[in-house]
Amino acid sequence: MRKARTIIVSLALAAMPAALSAQGGPGSPGGPGRGARNPVATLLERRDTLRLTAEQVTRLEVWRQRWDSETAPMRAQVDSMRAQGGGGGAPDPAMRERMAPLMQQMRTVGAALRDSAYAVLTAEQQAVARSLEPPMGPGRRP
Repeated sequence: MRKARTIIVSLALAAMPAALSAQGGPGSPGGPGRGARNPVATLLERRDTLRLTAEQVTRLEVWRQRWDSETAPMRAQVDSMRAQGGGGGAPDPAMRERMAPLMQQMRTVGAALRDSAYAVLTAEQQAVARSLEPPMGPGRRP
């Protein structure tokens, strides 16, 4: 009985990152602090600070959806690779090496989509948006 309960709890905990990813919470995929956060969603969340017009919001919604749909297969592949590698913590060097091309592709696609979304903003709004971005630090790439 105790062993069954332990297995059930372990399975529930193992499923949590996927559930958080599906919810699209902060730092999605994988919940807080993990994975690629949709930068266009962040712009939309800050619509009052950025003083977005209704037209800008409509155009940014299109870019948000495009970011989600274009990066979803890559994010799923990363999640799958992480799960194969044990799922917890930082990936080992061999896993990192296998993931590197995919991560580069995600950065390239994400940057292009982010830049397209930023083109919707005025120069002043772009400056404010960039000031709201988290600073680059260890483990964060531009």
